[in-house]
Amino acid sequence: MSNASCIWREEEIADYLLGRMAEGKRRDLQLHLLSCTRCAELHREWSAILEPSEAMPMPTPSPTLKRRLLRRIAFERWLSWRKKDIGAAFAVKRAAVLFLFLMSLFFFQRDSGLPDERMLAASLPNMNIVMDPHTVLHVASVVPSHAKSYVWVNNTSNEMLILTKGLAPLPETDYQVWFITEDRRSRVGLLRWENGIAQLYFQGGELGLVENIAVSVEPKGGSFTPTSPDAIFVNLRTR
Repeated sequence: MSNASCIWREEEIADYLLGRMAEGKRRDLQLHLLSCTRCAELHREWSAILEPSEAMPMPTPSPTLKRRLLRRIAFERWLSWRKKDIGAAFAVKRAAVLFLFLMSLFFFQRDSGLPDERMLAASLPNMNIVMDPHTVLHVASVVPSHAKSYVWVNNTSNEMLILTKGLAPLPETDYQVWFITEDRRSRVGLLRWENGIAQLYFQGGELGLVENIAVSVEPKGGSFTPTSPDAIFVNLRTR
């Protein structure tokens, strides 16, 4: 049966599966899972993600799970502000870390092993944009490689984050990012590599007016106008 007064948090169940829980608390949760259908269901859901089997490889975290964690973060933030409570502030941090971990599974799901928080923080900078419910994620292929580019765009905060995994830096050229509006291109910046991931964070202007985002290979330092075909192209008008 489900316990209406259940005090266990979803992030604690994830910690349990990841082996990050003290032994005494671990035993308490094991006993609790036998009687609480809510926590047992959360345990099954997170087990499928954190303990994939050969028969069922690591799945992409569901949109429902992402939305649930985002709502949890928003609620804990409100509670922390309302109560000025250190414990509530810690709960915000734990829920946010769990969400970042979830995003790392989405981004690194084809890699072996799971990244820890330090690797995640280094690989996914400016994570506020990723956690914002107003942010839209676009996924584009990189030509001619098999790499994928992930582009988060938030028209409310006018932020953009590009992460491209599997793309190697070029010794004589740079990957330059462009905003496209009514066939006019404006320079945004150059992709930089951190921990093997090409990335660029941008904030400013009116991103809601931008129709497409493109990345092209340009001479070292960038160009005023594109000199090569687009290696990455993202249509912001479609999802």
